Amino acid sequence: MGQEQLGNKRKEKPQYFYFYGSTDYVDNRTNGNGAAPPGADQDSLVGESILTTDNEQEEDLAVNDSIDIPHVLLLKGDEVQPLVNKNANGDRRSQRCLFGIISFAPLKRNATAYISLWVGGVSMLLFAVSVTVLHFSKSGSLLVSHSSPAAYIMPFPSVNRADAGDPVSAFLQKNLFHPRFHYKGREPFREFTFPFPTGAFWVNLVLPVTADHGLSYPTAVYPYAYTWSDDILQVSYPAGHRLEDAKSIHDYAIPDLAFTCREGTTSRHIEQFDALSVTLKYGTMSGGFWETYLVQGSPYITIKYKNSMPAIRAFPGIADVFCPRDEEGAIDFNGRRLLSSICSSERSEDGKIDIITGTQFVMQTTDNKYWFAFASESLSLTFDRVQKVTVEAQHSFSGVLRFAYVPPAERQNVTDSQPGSSDLNVISSKALQRLVYHAGVYPTGGQVSWTFRPASTTDVTHNLKTKSIGSIDKITKVVSGIASAPSSLKTKRLGTIRFKYTTATFSASSGSTNTLPLLMLALPHHAESLPKSVKLASDEFELSYKSIKGPMPPVVGSTWMYDEVLPSVGFDGDSGSSTTEALHDPFVRQQIVRSLYEDIKISLPTVSEDIYGFGKQSARLAQLAHIANVLLKEKDNDNAVDGIQEENLAGILQQAVQFLSTILERVLTNRVTDGLVFDANLGGLVTSNGLLDSHADFGNGRYNDHHFHYGYLLYACAILGSLNSTFVERFGNEVDTIFYDIAHNTNLDSKVVDGVFFPAARHKSWFDGHSFASGLFPFGNGKSQESSSEAVNGYYGAYLWSVVRHGAATNPESDVSPETDFARLLLATEIRGAKTYWHMSPTKSQGKRNGSPALKVYSEEFSRNYMVGNLGMMDAICSTWFGTKELYVHTINFLPVTAVTGELFSIDYVRDEYQNVLEAQASGAEMAWKGYVIANHAIFDPSTAWTEAQDLISSQLDSALSKSQVLYWIATRANFDVVTISGDKSDTENVHFINQTDSFPQSDESSGASKVHETHSSNGSQSGGTCESHPRCAELHLTGDCCPSPNGLNLDCCAR
Repeated sequence: MGQEQLGNKRKEKPQYFYFYGSTDYVDNRTNGNGAAPPGADQDSLVGESILTTDNEQEEDLAVNDSIDIPHVLLLKGDEVQPLVNKNANGDRRSQRCLFGIISFAPLKRNATAYISLWVGGVSMLLFAVSVTVLHFSKSGSLLVSHSSPAAYIMPFPSVNRADAGDPVSAFLQKNLFHPRFHYKGREPFREFTFPFPTGAFWVNLVLPVTADHGLSYPTAVYPYAYTWSDDILQVSYPAGHRLEDAKSIHDYAIPDLAFTCREGTTSRHIEQFDALSVTLKYGTMSGGFWETYLVQGSPYITIKYKNSMPAIRAFPGIADVFCPRDEEGAIDFNGRRLLSSICSSERSEDGKIDIITGTQFVMQTTDNKYWFAFASESLSLTFDRVQKVTVEAQHSFSGVLRFAYVPPAERQNVTDSQPGSSDLNVISSKALQRLVYHAGVYPTGGQVSWTFRPASTTDVTHNLKTKSIGSIDKITKVVSGIASAPSSLKTKRLGTIRFKYTTATFSASSGSTNTLPLLMLALPHHAESLPKSVKLASDEFELSYKSIKGPMPPVVGSTWMYDEVLPSVGFDGDSGSSTTEALHDPFVRQQIVRSLYEDIKISLPTVSEDIYGFGKQSARLAQLAHIANVLLKEKDNDNAVDGIQEENLAGILQQAVQFLSTILERVLTNRVTDGLVFDANLGGLVTSNGLLDSHADFGNGRYNDHHFHYGYLLYACAILGSLNSTFVERFGNEVDTIFYDIAHNTNLDSKVVDGVFFPAARHKSWFDGHSFASGLFPFGNGKSQESSSEAVNGYYGAYLWSVVRHGAATNPESDVSPETDFARLLLATEIRGAKTYWHMSPTKSQGKRNGSPALKVYSEEFSRNYMVGNLGMMDAICSTWFGTKELYVHTINFLPVTAVTGELFSIDYVRDEYQNVLEAQASGAEMAWKGYVIANHAIFDPSTAWTEAQDLISSQLDSALSKSQVLYWIATRANFDVVTISGDKSDTENVHFINQTDSFPQSDESSGASKVHETHSSNGSQSGGTCESHPRCAELHLTGDCCPSPNGLNLDCCAR
């Protein structure tokens, strides 16, 4: 699909209130070798660029809405094929032939051939079914998709990025992958043998380089960070270069060590990768090689050499290289001799050269940092005491070198002075003994898998005690029987995450290491879940490794396993909600119904909007439909709201469903200006505007923020599917494709096993325990994410769609399908990650606090902000892409408001957050944000929030929110006091609704038209009249009264 086909006309964008962002401008031009041009400052850190409040670009690329170009082409070889067929009646039908593209009609003229092929086809089908049955599993590697892989056909048009003006070569260095990864099959545009894992922690390694000697942007592999170029690998311990103030923490990847070889390099490439590691390999001029295993959580830097001469440089310089202290001779540790004949040192007669020979030595830098080094084979290293720059091997070396940074002890802050040489006495340091003892076993990769099971009573108690579901107070009450378990535990279903590290050992000549356990470092969320038996206490390992996520406690063992309680919340019923009793109260009910009546006319999505705005508007409309449906179900037989019959509420529901069906059908059939297309090069669903302009749609075309964007769509589709089963039948394949883009449960190792060419859980970082929103843009802080709540919403939408897809909308707990369990696992880990690394609490906060896991992560000064605005792999800041106000930081990590909000935010945390930060911001908050502030307040004080919500103006709220949603949210909160907010019930008579004969503006479903906004102003409008009497309203196929509408508002189409 060419650029002219995608659309090259610019159209003025309507203005809406929606906020967030996780991408800044990065010049995507290169100078031919992957380097950014001079002056292209790509080394920006998250939060340094402040955008306008609405975070919208002035212009956006749009497709000509008069032609359905984005959905009419499917590229197949050199031919142009129609994506959809029409039957005799002209109805749209997706191509779903048996075996995808085979047609048997021509063969019927040859009976023998026809019968043979038919029998062969049946045999193949039976074989496929048998294989599927034999391999069906609920673990992470072999799962059956919503659509059977044999039946799955990509419903969106496939595009070649080059035809859209954004070829893969513009931003990704394909030559840095081993040639075996380069695709050479029949698919004309596929670049790699795997769907590209755009959210992988290591993608900075293959993106455009810096202007600094062709080095890549840093890749965080906790606790270190790496950059590489054609001939050098640089390593940093970023926490050792930390700068912190009240609003930010920056761990800078300033190089500490650099590795190369004396003979020079000839090539480099990525040799292998998986969910926890990436292997980099250099070829040398001597015909040998050296490779390094970058594995998350390793306290060592590990490099394997083959016929090469290692050269190591330290920054800012090398003060000394010496043997470990062993004045008292060899010592035993766990039955193993540690310091027996491990090192010797001699100095030249002129005192300029030291020669260190052995298998262990220590390097001290000129800024008083220490690195403990281990070799699998004895080697001789020379150190020039005059130059004080490098340590080099005298001869060719074949073996493994491992370097471990020696951090300050646990009692010290990372900014304190570094340990002196006396602290490096292995005799007295348990941690150094551990580093020596475990050095002979090293990880070369890691696999992530998962299984699901019903939880036993023991499982539930364990998860309560590990605080995975809320506050200490709540846990204590549940365990003691005072309170019931929250909804996340009611299903008693768990997901078990398993990390399995692949290991190798030093050679036998260095001593037996076959039985030694692996030493690794965990993040705080791992540490609180892993059993004590695998964790080393501080008296067993007194040194403290750190990352941006806090201390990294040592863990022994090559396999980690921990449980996540799978959420069971449906469209309602979160742990912070109450019964629906308040929805039966006439006063509460009439307030919500009146708001619904108004909101249904001003909350209609706009087909000219970008994918993010369109998704938010669709989700808002879907919530209106959901609220109306709930109110209908919760009605009293003898209850009518101030004279309005329940048929009026049914009319609202009917209108909402009709509008929602119309607009979702348009996006799913690409009859919108920013349609969805399949990236045939890398494997992903992107927007047409995002392909034409890499910075449009917040970088969607280069895989930024997909879980934000598509989560809203999945949520809206789930609600519509729960209300209209024919929607699932008609568009299940299309919505499944959106689901696959962010929540696919196979291809974790990028091996296509089911014909669905998407990476697994695109944005999820399994080691970090949450997602990162950034895609294929290089940044100085590695991966990052701003809106933690929208990430949660993304997986919530995926989970709800999977529940609906499996016919369990009315009883989500009954759905234990692999897809749904996996989506719930994504949701559970995202909630835990947000609570641990975004929600903060100082140790001395007002009110009674609950010992949140976040207390272990950040300093008390930084924790007084209560919310991280943007979290990167090497920085945490309390600001956003679009502004620095505290209000923005907290609300961007709160929106949208759905049932899962009650799972994400605990009452205790929100009370402290509101009283210490948001309360002071509430009175001056812009209307666009005020709805979220009130919804936040409602979590612990819903009655007061109800009064505050009366002043909300729906048309000025964020595009994902309506006044109806806020009122419904408040009315379903625990501790909502109907008596307090209702007052004198006689007041209900003063609330007037239009009578049943008045009509809503109607939308012609066939047109897919929808209204943008209403306005209270009559300027520029034709006063009075039906929709049909105003040309612009008539063009939108609206009927009824528009100018004004029955409630006195003029629609946008009324303007001349």
